[in-house]
Amino acid sequence: MALSPTFFVFWESRKPNNVGKLKFNTMPLYLITVKQNNIANGIRLEKGMSVEVVARSIGNPVTSNGGKEVHAAFMRKYGIDLKKNCGCSPVYLETKKIG
Repeated sequence: MALSPTFFVFWESRKPNNVGKLKFNTMPLYLITVKQNNIANGIRLEKGMSVEVVARSIGNPVTSNGGKEVHAAFMRKYGIDLKKNCGCSPVYLETKKIG
């Protein structure tokens, strides 16, 4: 399932030359891929497993905000609990900005 970036639209009414104009802000889209096989606590991550994540913060979604968005994406797509596997780390996951 491909996710598309979410657009937030808001009015900039405080600046006199921008009255009535729309400004679009996008959130970056990342492709998170497992770099190497990992088995821990009975949970297996295999090389090549990947998810797409729309980040709500600036920076790497694996390290920012405790990796909650990445954890939720792996839970949705594969039913894998990355926290229990201790696999939500840049050691096991490769991050690539795609949008």
